[in-house]
Amino acid sequence: MPFEYREYMKNWIKKKGFETYDQYSNYKKVEKLLNDYHLAERFGKDFSNAVLNECRDLITRGVRFGSRINAILAAVTYKILREKGEPVILNEIVGLFDDVNRWDVINCFSEIYGGEKIPLPDVKRYIKKYITNLSLSEEIEKEAIQLYEEKKNILRRSLPETSAATCVYLACIEHGMGIKVKDVAKEAKITPEHLRRMIRKVRKKK
Repeated sequence: MPFEYREYMKNWIKKKGFETYDQYSNYKKVEKLLNDYHLAERFGKDFSNAVLNECRDLITRGVRFGSRINAILAAVTYKILREKGEPVILNEIVGLFDDVNRWDVINCFSEIYGGEKIPLPDVKRYIKKYITNLSLSEEIEKEAIQLYEEKKNILRRSLPETSAATCVYLACIEHGMGIKVKDVAKEAKITPEHLRRMIRKVRKKK
């Protein structure tokens, strides 16, 4: 490769904000994958840009994507959604990307972000999500939110999806609806047995 061309490419890549061609190439791969996985359509253009910018920062910091690119994308997607308070769980995000599993994403997240804690989304957002997806009424939603406010001390150690599912189910029972535990558990992506245990716990501590 002629010296002049190498210098031209080097300067061109620096203008793009990268130190090496490999960094630029990784960035373009990420950009293509975000389009292929339709993240902009799923979560909005601003969100897709936030993921792209976060990946760009990781690339310029020297994080190697390579064959882990899908797992890293999933980890970044999960991080940004949780920071925005969106009611999502890790398995939902893992399912969006090809050839990755939960532990791939956990390992990438731990390696990239270390002990950084991601804020848990508001339980009320989960309640609203489940109410909508289960085609329940506004009255049930208000009852579930009120129940959550009353039982926070009992529910505070549970995952948001478990707390929300518990409140939604109990609100339905309060309104005389014959909803099944398994249907609420399925929506929350937890086991019926786990949900039943939490329901018993809340009912026991008046």
